[in-house]
Amino acid sequence: MKIQTGDRFGKLEVIGITDLNYNGRKRPICKCDCGNIVVVSQCRLLSGKTKSCGCLRKETCIQNAPTDEMRENAKISMMRHKISRNMLNEKYIYMTENGLYEVKITNRMMRTRKKFKTLGKAIIFRDEMYKQLQDKLNGGETNG
Repeated sequence: MKIQTGDRFGKLEVIGITDLNYNGRKRPICKCDCGNIVVVSQCRLLSGKTKSCGCLRKETCIQNAPTDEMRENAKISMMRHKISRNMLNEKYIYMTENGLYEVKITNRMMRTRKKFKTLGKAIIFRDEMYKQLQDKLNGGETNG
């Protein structure tokens, strides 16, 4: 089955597809009913393993909490999740306050920080930088 814009999987609606990543795969960009935007793998959507941005698990915790105090703590945790800076579920990519996608990779061998208008371009840049970092860590060897 091919995933297309407008398809629904649980609480997620596909709003776009990323450009090819370093593995040569495209990944769906989804908007959750709670408002978060996430990028997930097609196989996790099709298998039903991913049904939300993570809010579904928190809602289930709230509903199943045995005491009022535990229910309140779960609600506070869910509110923190909604306002967390990285709601994209993408390693090294963050959404800025003005709606740009910022790639940040920082370690002793590489320090990279760049902003993009589209998530797809940010993912491609992140994947290229991550591959360069892996090459540096492997002593300049390339696999291929």
